[in-house]
Amino acid sequence: MKSLRFKLPYLSLALLLAQTGCQRKAADQVKPVLSSTATKASSDGLTDTAINAAVTKALEHDPGVDASKLHVKTTDGIVELTGIAPHLLTKQRAARVAEAVRGVRAVSDRTSLDVEKRPDASIADDLKNALLTNAAADSYEISEKVSAGKVTLTGSVQSFQERDIAGRLAEGIRGVREVDNQIKVKTGVARSDSEVRADVVSRLRWDTLVNDGRIDVAVHSGRVTLQGTVASASEKRRASVDAWVLGAADVSDSGLKVDASGAQQDTLKHQLFATAPADIERAIRAAIAYDPRVSRADLQVKVTDGRARLEGSVASVAAKLAAEDLARHTVGVTAVDNALEVKPVKARTDAQIEQAVKSALLWDPYTNTQAIQVSVVAGKVSLSGKAHSHFERAQATDLAAAIEGVKDVDNVIVVDHPEVAYVFDPYLSPYGPFWVSWYAVPILPASPDAQIASAIHDELVWDPFVDANHVQVDVKRGRATLRGRVASQRARTAATEEAYEGGAVAVDNRLTLSSGG
Repeated sequence: MKSLRFKLPYLSLALLLAQTGCQRKAADQVKPVLSSTATKASSDGLTDTAINAAVTKALEHDPGVDASKLHVKTTDGIVELTGIAPHLLTKQRAARVAEAVRGVRAVSDRTSLDVEKRPDASIADDLKNALLTNAAADSYEISEKVSAGKVTLTGSVQSFQERDIAGRLAEGIRGVREVDNQIKVKTGVARSDSEVRADVVSRLRWDTLVNDGRIDVAVHSGRVTLQGTVASASEKRRASVDAWVLGAADVSDSGLKVDASGAQQDTLKHQLFATAPADIERAIRAAIAYDPRVSRADLQVKVTDGRARLEGSVASVAAKLAAEDLARHTVGVTAVDNALEVKPVKARTDAQIEQAVKSALLWDPYTNTQAIQVSVVAGKVSLSGKAHSHFERAQATDLAAAIEGVKDVDNVIVVDHPEVAYVFDPYLSPYGPFWVSWYAVPILPASPDAQIASAIHDELVWDPFVDANHVQVDVKRGRATLRGRVASQRARTAATEEAYEGGAVAVDNRLTLSSGG
């Protein structure tokens, strides 16, 4: 696409650091209804009215949310979402978008679903095919039952992560109203509470998206309890996901309180310690061991001066991208060279792969209305045609990348609104998607420099990890320069992403870390 600049890691182009931030929708989208709110300040000093307006704006700008029929009400930092969502994925994403806004302590999702009505048999067939053709889930011993759009999953898997992948596949089928995930986790491994706790502490310690310095971990009879303080509801969710290690029977995060008041000046605990290359390599391998897409892969990790190089082979394109994402979010990693080769476990013909990708695009509620064409040559999938936004374009890549037998994905889909930037936020999708690009931005600015600078400032104000008072923004011909100081590398990266979110076509991040970082 000539009107956009894309950074594609597996095509050996430049890589950028990982992600936080909200995505932006086309300017002509209908705004969500802003309900009346109290003016009482939340725990971090922000008023409910201000939080409510910020959540409303975030929902309006997110390309994965249909905000036209959503209502927002905030009381003491707790956001209540009501209204109607067209499918399960957008309903869940709306809640996570709200969680990522500074000052939001929790989200009460009371939205109703007005999903496409489909025969239960058709939903069941699509789900069965999804489980069979997904490279990570094709070996799961799972049964599915569908009644009035409600999916019930039973069977057993070896980890919480495998259970979650199966549940997410079910949630992504058109017509599904609810998923009752009754899959049992049977690891076959007995572990002591001290071993489980050590693993949880380590995972929190090495995750760049979590401030482990404010989290305490306790384990009793395999039940993990997290207590302390986090900067956002999104970080709370991320910490809870990290805690599902081998041997964990349950995870309780009710003891984690959300308070962003000190997070913007917080030096992350892991920044106070030197990270030897061998330690970083072990941390990356440990993270990979917990991801079902790459846990059985034959790969090697080498870290030199903070740069992680991944070599070996994986079973799918999704596994290749997942391994890169896991490495990128490991403390001490500044860049990733992804030299992994995709070697599918099961041989499939191009015709079989093409049919599987087409089916996935049809059963997904985000891509089924897009005019996307699929062709496959020697296992390489080419996607062409049109999509409404870069979000749908990215979703098409994710769906194709996860199919068994796919060796590469070439996405040349043209979007209807190329002037609208896309920034991937890992807090919104703890297990994915892992698109091949961090962001897509227009070459020419869509607004005057002063307007872009103002928009960037607004984005920074509502990021839970950035203190906008210590960041200066200068915009010339759409290119933003950031100066000042931030408390952590996480905040520095977040500032870059928020600048793109504000409309910048390029970002020169000159922010320095505060003392101790």
